[in-house]
Amino acid sequence: MTFLRPEKIKLFLNENEKMPEDLVDQINNVSKYNCVNQIVILPDAHLGHFFPVGSVVSVDLSYENCLIFPSGIGYDINCGVRMVKTDLFYENVKDRLSELADKLFKIFQ
Repeated sequence: MTFLRPEKIKLFLNENEKMPEDLVDQINNVSKYNCVNQIVILPDAHLGHFFPVGSVVSVDLSYENCLIFPSGIGYDINCGVRMVKTDLFYENVKDRLSELADKLFKIFQ
């Protein structure tokens, strides 16, 4: 397995486990974004739609056009994680996050 940006990738796999090439390809695709600081691949990682399910990606949101990867949570288990697109900016709502979370919880309940 060959990673394009190995300095960004941390593997937590079983010692003798071989990673499928299509999963390596997905990891490489995510690692090419400048805003990606690190990708952590967990033992249950498997092929996702764009982003490996069973992994964690740390991003630096200060990069212009930085991506947030909602597909990282997977689409198969409905674990309750949601993403909502808004016109809000963190700086404008940072003091009201608890209130926003409560309102969103009521909407999606």
